[in-house]
Amino acid sequence: MPDITPQFGTAEYADVPETDRCQICQQLIGPSYYRVNQRMACVACGDKVKRGMPVESGSSYLKALLFGLGAAFLGFVIYSAVGIMTGLEIGYVSLAVGFLVGIAMKKATGGVGGRKYQITAALLTYAAVSLSAIPIAVHYNSIPAGISAGVIVLGLASPFFELAQSPVSGIIGLVILYVGINFAWRQTAGSRLSVDGPYDNAAKSTTATAT
Repeated sequence: MPDITPQFGTAEYADVPETDRCQICQQLIGPSYYRVNQRMACVACGDKVKRGMPVESGSSYLKALLFGLGAAFLGFVIYSAVGIMTGLEIGYVSLAVGFLVGIAMKKATGGVGGRKYQITAALLTYAAVSLSAIPIAVHYNSIPAGISAGVIVLGLASPFFELAQSPVSGIIGLVILYVGINFAWRQTAGSRLSVDGPYDNAAKSTTATAT
C-alpha cells in the first residue's frame, strides 16, 4: 500500500500544467514559467522583466489610482482635522500624507511602479494637502460654506498664499510639502524585481525540502 502519511519535513507544491495563471497578466501558464518576486509568471512576462521592461497588468494603474485616491482622501481628512483642532496648519502632516499615498499605491500593484505612478502620487499628495485649506477656512468662517469651483482653485494655490503672507513660514511649508511629495514619488518608483527560471511546468508536482 502507498504511504499516505503526511510528510512534515517537506514542502509540496502542486502545479497542474496549463491550469495555473500568470500572477501578472492572468493568462494561463504554458509548458514553462518563471517566478517573479516568488510569484508565478508566464514566459512572456518573465522575459519582459529579464529585459528590464516594465511589467503590469491592464488594471494595475487603475487599481493604484483608486488606492491612491483613498489614501489621499484619508490624508486630506487628517490634515483638515489637525488644522481645525489646533487652529494651525502644521506642515509636517504633509509628510504623513505623502507616505500614505505612496504606500497605498505600491501595495495596490505589488511593487510595480514607474513615471506615471510617480506623477499621479505627487499630484494626489499635493491636492490632499492644499485642498485641506478649504474645510479649515470654512470652519473659521474665512470663506463661505458653499464651495465653488473658484474656491477649489484657491485651495490648490493655498501653499503659495502662505508664502506671500509670511515668506519664512511659507518657504518652510513648501519645503516640507516637497519632502512629502518626494516620499510618494520614491515609493511609486517601483521595486527591484527578481526573476527565477524558466521552470518546466510539465510535471504535476514538485517536492522541495523545507527550510
